[in-house]
Amino acid sequence: MGGEWRVASFLVKQIAEDLKCQAACDLLMTALNNPTDELLRVDMLEAECRDLVKALAEVGNPIEHRAVAALALGGGLAEEQHCRFPDAIFGTLGLMSNDSHVIVTAHAGWKLTRNPMSLLLPLVWEPFISGPDAIETTDVMPPVQMVGGIPTYAVDQFTRIGGQVARSFIDHHPVLRQFMKSAGIHPAKMARVVGDLMFILEGGLVKRRAGWELADKLSRPHRPLPGVFMLGEHLESAMAYMTAHAAHINDLRQTHLSSYHQDK
Repeated sequence: MGGEWRVASFLVKQIAEDLKCQAACDLLMTALNNPTDELLRVDMLEAECRDLVKALAEVGNPIEHRAVAALALGGGLAEEQHCRFPDAIFGTLGLMSNDSHVIVTAHAGWKLTRNPMSLLLPLVWEPFISGPDAIETTDVMPPVQMVGGIPTYAVDQFTRIGGQVARSFIDHHPVLRQFMKSAGIHPAKMARVVGDLMFILEGGLVKRRAGWELADKLSRPHRPLPGVFMLGEHLESAMAYMTAHAAHINDLRQTHLSSYHQDK
């Protein structure tokens, strides 16, 4: 009936046109990076697996704490953790849920990708399905510039050229570098922090966002990327500075993309 390309195209079209929710991603980022939960992460890494199951199953615990327990149980919290039983997560939550299709889908996603968001999807589904209907919103999108058929926002921290752009931007802007230095950020990590800010300002924006209580709580005032927590009280100043110099970011992207195409 058209082969894999037709199926893949259909799925991409459905994803693009449907509601989007970043709650599972934001829950993961919060569980991994929020400094207020550092002692909790240490305790969970040292806990016995049966105690992690109890913490995961305790619906009275904050969802952020249950997420840390799930990651500590399933193998998504730290490389050195001794508990790695992802099946226990899906088994535990499966006994507590009437939505077996979500558990099965998340479990299959984990097996295929090993993406830790799969471990947390059932946790996010619980409050989503039991609460009021999501409110559809659309983020304010900045103007898109194209270079060689590539939108400049695609040149982000997850690309080699995006990393070059972030480093070049830091080199040209000592004021931004001082914000990060004041926050105690090591120079080797500054490009990653700038990449996080670029993602917040443009790469993480979506059309047809599903707004609901947990999703809004996790994403405000800004999405919980590592750089957000690292900047601390200097975050707003750094974001305002980058917003004011967004044109230079795109200039650097065009320069690096053009050089890439010429080299090819």
